[in-house]
Amino acid sequence: MSMGTHEPTRWKSLSQDEDKGLTITTKEGRVFSLSVEELITACQISENRNDFLAQLRDLLDDLDKWLNANAVKIDRAFLSLATDGVHFVVVQKHSQYDRELEKSLLRLDVGIARNPAYGLVRLEVLCLPKTDDESVRSFVRPFGTLMRQVS
Repeated sequence: MSMGTHEPTRWKSLSQDEDKGLTITTKEGRVFSLSVEELITACQISENRNDFLAQLRDLLDDLDKWLNANAVKIDRAFLSLATDGVHFVVVQKHSQYDRELEKSLLRLDVGIARNPAYGLVRLEVLCLPKTDDESVRSFVRPFGTLMRQVS
């Protein structure tokens, strides 16, 4: 299998902390980094840290697949680690409500919730219409949040 010049998908940390404590590469070759503080937050979500981090890596693969499948409708996405779980916020390309995208996101959410492989991950999902970064900040916080530009 040829690796070619394909650049792996990058999830960018919104934290201003330059001291990255952990870089995770998913099975699909996607890369994301967490600062020491973000890693502590992520690990507090689960008592079984190694299993949680493995499930988080697999979750990123599944979220990337979903984002790629719906890329024509999505501008960007955010993944936020919080003490109550993992928050996945999708920002649409357009301001008009997209019922099909919302249904697809709901199917993704239910599928992950029912999948025993994600037993340690509590996922919350939200789909927002096209909006600026300032408005998105009311739904995600910079600390512990990753952003992926889809389009």
